[in-house]
Amino acid sequence: MIHNPNAAEMIHILFEPLQLVVNASRDPANGVSALASKVAVPRLSVEAVQLLSDCLTSRERELWTSLGQAWTVSQ
Repeated sequence: MIHNPNAAEMIHILFEPLQLVVNASRDPANGVSALASKVAVPRLSVEAVQLLSDCLTSRERELWTSLGQAWTVSQ
């Protein structure tokens, strides 16, 4: 149950299902998850990228950067 999480707490909560989606979308032949890297728009805002940069754990950061530039470079 989520009760009034702050922005950082909400990000940590959302990264758990994001990891599941990325894992489920892996190509069984090579283990690569290319689905997220195919996303081109919409790009995250400068503020969103800064928030993620400031509060992700190392494990979350690894997942985030694995998604590709559309997820890590602001609009």
